[in-house]
Amino acid sequence: DMFVKGGDSAEIIECVNEIIDNARCLEDSCKAYEVLILALYSSGKKLMAVDQALTILRKLNYPFPSQVDRQLTTDAMETTREFMTGLSIDDLIYYPLMTDELSIQTMKIMDVSLMTFYKAAPALLPLLVSQMIALTSKRGCCNESATAFAAFAFLEMSLLGHFDNAYRIGMLATSMLHHTGASKLMAR
Repeated sequence: DMFVKGGDSAEIIECVNEIIDNARCLEDSCKAYEVLILALYSSGKKLMAVDQALTILRKLNYPFPSQVDRQLTTDAMETTREFMTGLSIDDLIYYPLMTDELSIQTMKIMDVSLMTFYKAAPALLPLLVSQMIALTSKRGCCNESATAFAAFAFLEMSLLGHFDNAYRIGMLATSMLHHTGASKLMAR
């Protein structure tokens, strides 16, 4: 992160694109995409950051529709809410940690994409958060899972006005931070 924030963004973007172009496999390019999304976002190229996030997520088998309507957003939120219903803090203590490296890299890319989507493609944000939570439900918890839970709590409150549920999910996110050992992310 310091490299992206402290360096010349045009130079960083050029170097990262070279890494992506010369990557031998998808896994080799994941960290480069993560840095590219951050560099584009921090240099004010938010729409380009969204495009790059969508590109790598598509390659990782997490495609997004070109058109998002209210029904698609509602369906994604409802599916995520179903997973969250009945999930307790005690459940999270025993929830397995994510161990698959490609899933962890996917979560990192989704995590750095959250703010970009929020600022430049807000209609995609609920879909991104829902995909992060679905990946958590299938592959286990990681540091970025807590961010997904917190983002879902924000969406529950801001889009739907479900304050009690948002508070409960926010508490789950806080517990998840402790479970994954990511307490340093508490301020996010």
